[in-house]
Amino acid sequence: MILQSIGSSKALVRATEERMLQQASIGERILEVVRAHPDCTLEEVTHQLPDLYWSDVFLEVDRLSRLGHLRLIQDCSLRFTTALRLP
Repeated sequence: MILQSIGSSKALVRATEERMLQQASIGERILEVVRAHPDCTLEEVTHQLPDLYWSDVFLEVDRLSRLGHLRLIQDCSLRFTTALRLP
């Protein structure tokens, strides 16, 4: 029984690590798009990354924004625009 829970724990850790790596690569891809197209909209970022769901892009943009890597700005037409945070 203990061996099973250790194996389950290892599998859980491995799955968590894989998710973190995937999240990091999604974040890097988003930052590359925003660097290439400053002040682009969230929809434009999503169009540049067609293999990702809009919700995944939004969640990662939100995370990157909270970490200070980019800013998420709402313009007057209520669309979201992403902009890199300047140092």
